[in-house]
Amino acid sequence: MKRVTIKDIARKLGIAYSTVSMAINDDENISKETKEKVKKAIIELGYYPNKAARTLVKGKTNNIAVVAPGFFSLYELHIIKGMEEKLKKSKYDIVLYTGRYDYYETHNILNKILFEKNADAVIVIGVMLKEEIMEEYKKLAVPLILIDSCQTEKGYVINVDNYYAGKLAAEYFLKLNKKRPAILLGSTQYAYSQQERKQGYIMTLKDNNIIIKDNMIFESFDYLPDDLKRFGKKASETLLKEKTDAVFCANGDYAAFGVYKYLTSKGVKIPDDVSIVGCDNFDVAEIMEFTTIEQPLAEIGRFAFEIAETMQTKKISYKIKKFKPELIIRKT
Repeated sequence: MKRVTIKDIARKLGIAYSTVSMAINDDENISKETKEKVKKAIIELGYYPNKAARTLVKGKTNNIAVVAPGFFSLYELHIIKGMEEKLKKSKYDIVLYTGRYDYYETHNILNKILFEKNADAVIVIGVMLKEEIMEEYKKLAVPLILIDSCQTEKGYVINVDNYYAGKLAAEYFLKLNKKRPAILLGSTQYAYSQQERKQGYIMTLKDNNIIIKDNMIFESFDYLPDDLKRFGKKASETLLKEKTDAVFCANGDYAAFGVYKYLTSKGVKIPDDVSIVGCDNFDVAEIMEFTTIEQPLAEIGRFAFEIAETMQTKKISYKIKKFKPELIIRKT
């Protein structure tokens, strides 16, 4: 099958080759009517631009890279869903890169994208980046948008207010007069959100004269739903022995599911004996009627894509944008 070229479109419409090229590039000197005709001809003829050639000529790929530890978690998928809503009216494509749940592999991928010039902007989800890699992106003026990553002036930082999320959970337990709290966390070494949720939870309890014991702080590298369920069940063995009466699953609703299933199997009444708060408000929380903390993930995805796209034509200073989470009270 012969590849359709710009010259084929020009011949079909009876206009100059350069006019077609300018219309495709949305040149302001080309009328809206001509642009519509070119767009229609592109669809009819099945024209696809040679991206490699365009990159060489313009130094632009029209790609926005999205890098995450992996894309098996609903967390990333909800963010991507928000980005997809913006793709409909954008000339940019998103290209997904997985770090295969390996911190060092994720950094290798970020280096590859940068030095091979595979994208015009990079959105990173849930990875605490090394200073040196952020510095390289800054030097080469490649926009870096960081979701749930870290606090830095070397990228546009977009976070849920995770300290506030921890505070919400603690305040909920305090209103229920709970005295023996626990917390389940993801990796505080690699996940900025987990550091902040832990801090907000512990400090709010401390301000109300409740000290969480060290053996009631559980941390895991688990990330996928089934692993989180197992982690929740395993931690619950200790929770039961220690007679915990409040559990904040800062690492998500699936960990809350594991806690709930184990405790109820042992005759524990939820929420009378033990109250549980999850995090994310995924489908499992709604189905099981868990009290949880909702993160506006799709909204974050839309905003991140808008920033990445806008930075291609306008100079935007790097900032820190925080989205407020919301406590969704149900039956736990």
